[in-house]
Amino acid sequence: MYFHTLWIRNGVSYSREFIQENCVPQGSILSVTQFAIAINGIVSIVRTPVEYVLYIDNFTIVCRAASLRMSERQLQLTVHRLSYWADSCGFHFSTAKTQVVHFCRRCGIFRSPEVLLYGFVLLVSSTVKFLGLLFDITLLRLYIAVVRNKLDYGNAVYCSAQPFVVTSLASVYHAGICVVTRAFRTSPVVSLCGVAGEPPLHYRRDQMLLFYSVRVHLDSSHLHHAAFLHPPNERLYSAKPDSPQPTSVLFAHALKRYALPLCVLPLPHLEQPWLTTQVEVGLNQAEFP
Repeated sequence: MYFHTLWIRNGVSYSREFIQENCVPQGSILSVTQFAIAINGIVSIVRTPVEYVLYIDNFTIVCRAASLRMSERQLQLTVHRLSYWADSCGFHFSTAKTQVVHFCRRCGIFRSPEVLLYGFVLLVSSTVKFLGLLFDITLLRLYIAVVRNKLDYGNAVYCSAQPFVVTSLASVYHAGICVVTRAFRTSPVVSLCGVAGEPPLHYRRDQMLLFYSVRVHLDSSHLHHAAFLHPPNERLYSAKPDSPQPTSVLFAHALKRYALPLCVLPLPHLEQPWLTTQVEVGLNQAEFP
């Protein structure tokens, strides 16, 4: 397209007429393709050890190094080359939207990295969202999704094992919290859980046990429904507290320990939609305008 002109409006005032040299048809299906072709050359600017991720107009560069100074220098050199490429191609990076996130596994207090773009120091953020994925500096969400979910799986089965077997999982639980919070290994367990906002492992096991037991009570067709309705005598296991106990007995102990009443409401009967009779709809008002 030749001789495509534009104006800039500020409130009710308009600027003079400009000729747009690099023109993309507005609203055309080719605009996305043309933009993707134009920005595709940005990947040739990034050099190792810096890596990149490009999706349309979302661009991320990543550098991993043994020291902050080394990664900071590599990122700064890459940003300088990218800004020069953008100026020569008619692009411009937004200093307000561009952010820096620093991930570090070392314990202690470190300075924030300083990366300049167009002479401005980029904002160092603790979290940033890229293509729907949230990068969190605390790594807590990653820990919950990968580590804690595996510890929760099968909790109703392994919670009835001997105490020393169940307690061995606490070291994995606390080590994961120590890594994501970047705390010292000598930090107290209660302090670690308080900083991360996670309950201690034995409270977490009791919570999962209560959820599972209530679901069994609600489902009369469950295989263990009768065992939970009529649990064995607790006196048989009180003489040997270290011996494995059934899940139903542990559930009764948890109710007493937390003083929780067992009030189980029946599940509402939901009829399958394919068995529902034909719904009669009155169309008497449809004849009126």
